[in-house]
Amino acid sequence: MLGFAMHLSNRKAVIIGVLSLSLPLRVWADDRSTKVSFTAADGYWIYADYYPRAQEYRNGAEDAPIVVLVHDFGSDRRAWLPLIEPLRHIGAAVLAPDLRGHGESATEDTRERAQRADPGLYREMQSDLRGAYDWLASQGNVDRARFTIIAAGAGAAVALQYAARDRSVDVVVCLTPPWDQPTFNPVADMRQVRGRNILLVAGPAEEEIYKSLAGHSKGADVYACQTPGRGCELLAADPQLCSSIAKFAQDRMGSRSKAVVCGSIESHIYHALDSAWVAKINPTNLRYYSSPDEAEARGLRRARSMAPDERSSRHRPPRKP
Repeated sequence: MLGFAMHLSNRKAVIIGVLSLSLPLRVWADDRSTKVSFTAADGYWIYADYYPRAQEYRNGAEDAPIVVLVHDFGSDRRAWLPLIEPLRHIGAAVLAPDLRGHGESATEDTRERAQRADPGLYREMQSDLRGAYDWLASQGNVDRARFTIIAAGAGAAVALQYAARDRSVDVVVCLTPPWDQPTFNPVADMRQVRGRNILLVAGPAEEEIYKSLAGHSKGADVYACQTPGRGCELLAADPQLCSSIAKFAQDRMGSRSKAVVCGSIESHIYHALDSAWVAKINPTNLRYYSSPDEAEARGLRRARSMAPDERSSRHRPPRKP
């Protein structure tokens, strides 16, 4: 069973610059960020900041879509601060974790492994993202059928690999994902993310490279920055980037659906929400899709029955008179 803990921060959430680039200081008067901790799928403790949707959206009829932010290697969750306000003001609930080996989530062992770019650590980060989803799913008033991951640098490779397994991910935004490192295979990762909306953010010298990469996944787009930078540096370098990312996520996730279906992350089958099969799915494996068409576009098929006993009755020999 996954464990969760929550700590209210005494500081106001602020937007600051990344690295040597700066933005005007802005304070949110209506909310405080919440520092949280939870266990990853393999039991490792992860620390994160949680940002609920902006105050003006809280009285609306729709639950909040969910967004997970995945920082680059050698960075931490603070790198996403310029993007938080635009995401909250599209009505999203946002979780920014420190991946294992980074920030508050680092131990002596995982920090050393991160410093030498241990490939095994990349694979283990899939558990960090599963834990992040589980924590967000446990919050009230969130819409699990609308799910975005935004990632930077090597974190984008982790995000694409996670999305290939978790087909409930609707949108993946990748800021300068690695394309020239032997540890990663971005072409294979893009091909595996089927039926999703992908935005690749490129620096000015890499636009053509990312356009070629986008060609390996239907529905992928490229945003070309005109100012130099890598990963989250671009959030402060390009004044339009944060709002463009937020709008892309909002448009591609869409509005709340009345045709939601669900299924297990471990299965290729989806079910109606009132199906008796749903109760048999481990809650940590349960995933939601906005419609049957969406689930099928991602490789799932409709269940043949509404309940286990209904399926077994079709194979049971008729009773003798």
